[in-house]
Amino acid sequence: MLLNGKIRAFDLKSSNGEASSKLIETWTNKDYELTVVSCQTGQIDETWQSAGSLTITPNGKASTIITLVCECGW
Repeated sequence: MLLNGKIRAFDLKSSNGEASSKLIETWTNKDYELTVVSCQTGQIDETWQSAGSLTITPNGKASTIITLVCECGW
């Protein structure tokens, strides 16, 4: 992910593995924690639509929440 002009790599800390219709993942590195929350909102042919949020928390600082609307497919 590009943050503050630098490419940052993250490791997966936890995931519910899409056990339900809501995906929750936490990713970390030495400077940040990312939480991704996503829920499928639709499907058309071979594409899936989702909505959710990305929460970015720098160590020792306030979080930033970004609302996401996404589409992926084969």
